[in-house]
Amino acid sequence: MPLLHRRVTAFTATHHTEVYGLGLGRPSLAGAWSHDRRGPGLEPLLLAALDRRQLLAACARNRPVPWRSAIHALMTGHDGLLGDPVTAWRALAAGP
Repeated sequence: MPLLHRRVTAFTATHHTEVYGLGLGRPSLAGAWSHDRRGPGLEPLLLAALDRRQLLAACARNRPVPWRSAIHALMTGHDGLLGDPVTAWRALAAGP
């Protein structure tokens, strides 16, 4: 996923919803990347490309890897990637 995001920008821009979506019940590349057992690591620009509402919803469903990525971004100076940091922290805190 990170390689696709960095190197095949025209394709990912054209298929943004399909590539970066984390919608419920719909498989996607972003979903597979975020649930990789090794963890996705912090890819700030890739995290920024994800739909914030869907990312926070995945966190609210207690998916461990999106939680880890979102919190890592908020704690390492990449908090702007998730929109307003206060709003993002509140959304994360409202999860299970």
